[in-house]
Amino acid sequence: MKVEFFGVRGSMASAGSNTYIFGGNTSCVYIEQNNGKDLILDSGTGIVELGTRLLETQSPINILLTHNHWDHIQGFPFFKPIYQPNRDITIAVGNVDDKKSQDAI
Repeated sequence: MKVEFFGVRGSMASAGSNTYIFGGNTSCVYIEQNNGKDLILDSGTGIVELGTRLLETQSPINILLTHNHWDHIQGFPFFKPIYQPNRDITIAVGNVDDKKSQDAI
């Protein structure tokens, strides 16, 4: 198993020299599992870079959105694999404050 953090910021992305070490992207964690069932936790702005990398493969994509706060979903429209017509993508979402996360997206 390999875990990569593509975004660790909260609330909003922050670019600049003071974010160089830990990055300036919002929440996105990629868990690469040995069984081929990789998992993406949240789709903050960090998912943009991850999406570019995943274009090189055709493996299924599994995304778990922990909740629908903006910093956890704001990168989703820029995640390039969702625009590949034959790409196998599963998205699991929950409800927060009686609002459906799928409606927020």
